[in-house]
Amino acid sequence: MLYAVVAGVAFYLLCGSTNAVAAPVTRFAYAVNAYDASISQFVVDGATGQLRHNGWVETGRFPSCIVIHPSGKFAFVAEQTGMKVSVYDINPVNGRLTPIKGSPFDSKQVSPFWAVTDPDGKYLFIAGRNSNNIAAMAIDQKTGALTNVPGSPYPGGELPRSVAMHPSGKFVYMASINHDVINGYQIDAKSGKLNPVPGSPILAGDAPQYMRIHPNGKFLYLSNWNDRDISIFEVDARSGSLTKKKRLPLAEGVYPFGLGMAPGGRFLYVANWFGGTLGFSVNADTGELTPVPHSPFASKGGLPVQVELDPQGKNAYVTNYDSHSITRYEVDPTSGTLNVQETTMARIGPRSMAFVTDQRAVEYQPRFTYVVNEGDNSVSAFVVDLQSGALTSVGTVSTGSRPIGIAIDPLKRFVYVANQDSDNVSAFSVNTNGSLTAVPGSPFKAGKNPVGIAIDSNGRNLHVSNRGSKTMTVYDVNPTTGALAELGLTDLHEKSPFALDAEPAGLVIQPADRGVFVPYAEGGKVEGFKYYDDGVMVVKLDQYGSPYSLGKNITAIAWEPNGRNLFRIDDKSNSVEPFAMNEVTTGLRDADEAKPAATGKKPVALAFHPNARFMYVLNQDSEDVYVYPIDPDTAVIGAMLGSVKTGKRPSAISVDGSGRYLYVANAGSDDVSMFTIDGNSGKLSASGTVAAGKRPAAIAVLTEIR
Repeated sequence: MLYAVVAGVAFYLLCGSTNAVAAPVTRFAYAVNAYDASISQFVVDGATGQLRHNGWVETGRFPSCIVIHPSGKFAFVAEQTGMKVSVYDINPVNGRLTPIKGSPFDSKQVSPFWAVTDPDGKYLFIAGRNSNNIAAMAIDQKTGALTNVPGSPYPGGELPRSVAMHPSGKFVYMASINHDVINGYQIDAKSGKLNPVPGSPILAGDAPQYMRIHPNGKFLYLSNWNDRDISIFEVDARSGSLTKKKRLPLAEGVYPFGLGMAPGGRFLYVANWFGGTLGFSVNADTGELTPVPHSPFASKGGLPVQVELDPQGKNAYVTNYDSHSITRYEVDPTSGTLNVQETTMARIGPRSMAFVTDQRAVEYQPRFTYVVNEGDNSVSAFVVDLQSGALTSVGTVSTGSRPIGIAIDPLKRFVYVANQDSDNVSAFSVNTNGSLTAVPGSPFKAGKNPVGIAIDSNGRNLHVSNRGSKTMTVYDVNPTTGALAELGLTDLHEKSPFALDAEPAGLVIQPADRGVFVPYAEGGKVEGFKYYDDGVMVVKLDQYGSPYSLGKNITAIAWEPNGRNLFRIDDKSNSVEPFAMNEVTTGLRDADEAKPAATGKKPVALAFHPNARFMYVLNQDSEDVYVYPIDPDTAVIGAMLGSVKTGKRPSAISVDGSGRYLYVANAGSDDVSMFTIDGNSGKLSASGTVAAGKRPAAIAVLTEIR
């Protein structure tokens, strides 16, 4: 792990990187997903450490490691099967990744697997899993482009697993599984060339896996799979040579894999491949390890493979390779005990994680609110006052006939509205003042009676469910103009529209873009569709039990922000109930511990606080909003915290991305009720109303990342 400060900005480097000075607040997190060749992007809540979905990008095949450059400008990804190293620009404002020109780069290795930079960010060192060597590549500080160092790659042991950088930047180490050794190399600071340290290679344990070096540079820790222990080596500060100091046996059944170290080196954590995480206090003088209280800590996912700590040492994140998720634990700063907080879905097969930090946390700012008015075929646009949440009109635009739903592009460029009676979608570009301008070519043809609309987390594909034709239309979104074009026939999917088994009543997308879910208008069932590597929905989940029965009746469905649980409301039984996503198949199942909760009269919509700890249910006949606590880990719904009155016949609800404001569209009083949210309790306080158009039917808030 490495902390570096460049131009007032600090970045946290992982995979096989070093440890140095402490850094400020974490802004972004990334996880490479081996099975579907992608990187999950997250915004990190600066106060809690919660991961919030922020889209994803494609990589080469089987990415295994991600490293952040000390400048924070670039991300490097080693691709085991893709045989290359991909490089991405990091957007400093929203954290999204874009491949740089010339990427991917050839490291002259077979199966680049694990990587690390030096503290100055001049070089990238990569373990070649099937070429039994280590590569050194020079990094262009302006562009991030990679160039092979003369003489690279350099020989190493058989089947390298990991690399680790000494905090001084003078030495790099590579552990190899089949030869059971660690190769140590001295780094030529001017050229990046590598030479063996004295005594290299040194015998490790049986099937060595991952390494961490203490921030003081004195000790190297190594997990050994077959020996089921941790090797402790002393590091000679002058030569970089290693001396085996001790082996710490682990309990029966523990197969140690990834290692994580707290900033300052107080605690070391070990992922057990078959479940659980072990914690140890570290003696900085002797290097010895002592179990922390309550270790090992229960696993919340299948096959935990890596443990990474944020730069503040407040949170430990465990990537769960088999259940495709990341579990966050709070770290007790005194004892090192881990306390589970929540598990967030990634994409398929998360392995390595990396963080970017800055002097300040990410701030979510609600900018504009849009209300779809069914009665006068319009969208009302409002500017949000950042201090109070009050809405000020910036005009209206016309839509098609009887607009019923709205979707905002996650990159804040476009707004889309489904028009139920004109069988089309109106598209608008967002102006700097929040007003809307029709996209050239709008409206775009849909199926008959569109009722549901949603856009994926990358803004690439818009989905519309059509009740009259029992179909789902899927469009490619033009990233420049916002124009829509229906998906054509490819090897991966049929031509849009896609047939549904019954009349739909809406449509939602799982937050990690793992799937699309369409509730039926009758029968209490939900149809599921799976997303594949290219980000396009291609096939029904019928082989995994779709359609899923969620009760006798479904009024609406919504995912909680972490993407593990889907909640449905039923206006016949006046209830809300969670259902869990099958982490492997993406299908739905009963939640293990959760039970339904009673709502007000005729619930019609629901929304969640971004922290995933509070749920808001809108009840049309009782004209109120019920507030519930929910457990972000189990989805258990707690006792109702209270309720607030709305306007007449409320129809839609939305919480802004900052979690400070909640808005309700009232179809019976042609207005919007405004509420402020207490972030600690989740409770609501009324802050007024503002006039909308006639019979508002949908509402959404555009929130920017700052």
